[in-house]
Amino acid sequence: MRSAAVTLALAVTLIASPATAQAAGDPVIPKSDLHAIKVLLHQFVPAAVARKDPGAAYRLAAPAMRTGTVRSDWDKGVIPVVPYPARPTGFGIRPLVVAPDHILLDLMLQPRAGSDAGAIVFKTELTRVGGRWLVASMAPAAQFSGGGAPPQVTAEPDLGPGRGDPGNARLSERWILVPMAVVSLPLAAALIALVTVWYRGRRSRARKTDMRATIPWR
Repeated sequence: MRSAAVTLALAVTLIASPATAQAAGDPVIPKSDLHAIKVLLHQFVPAAVARKDPGAAYRLAAPAMRTGTVRSDWDKGVIPVVPYPARPTGFGIRPLVVAPDHILLDLMLQPRAGSDAGAIVFKTELTRVGGRWLVASMAPAAQFSGGGAPPQVTAEPDLGPGRGDPGNARLSERWILVPMAVVSLPLAAALIALVTVWYRGRRSRARKTDMRATIPWR
């Protein structure tokens, strides 16, 4: 329940109007930097996130994102960015931290036409390197249900590079008995204890009754 409340609060925050965000005192990206960042994201998202040309995204990634990879990995699409069928336009940006050479923001992407995916929010870190803004990290923070599915928001830590599609994997029905047994055993033990106490009490009362029957009445 707590997780559902947190994700609902996150959804409400993410879809808040710009006026509300500004009134709340959210940081503001300078106009000159905002233009450069929009240009960067409109190149990086289709290339890396939508996997249109992951190799081309290599030059848009900061050294921190390239760590542990080589250019050939990016050419093959083996990159530290979770894939998503993103629409090439219509991004939503909500700044979280704004510094002269570092910006942390929530980036909301919409699915391309024909996709059953819902909107997604990437927590995105940007750094200025040599006068250019580059993407230092990009990880999903929340995803909304789509394709006619029941309304739902999936948030961290359910999303991430290590959270792949489970495919057809499923547990055997026998495994369902395990949590049932864990819950049922204490209840069964408590019930047995109550029955035992009741039975012993009944026996004790019966013995006392028999003893009184053999004692001479006075």
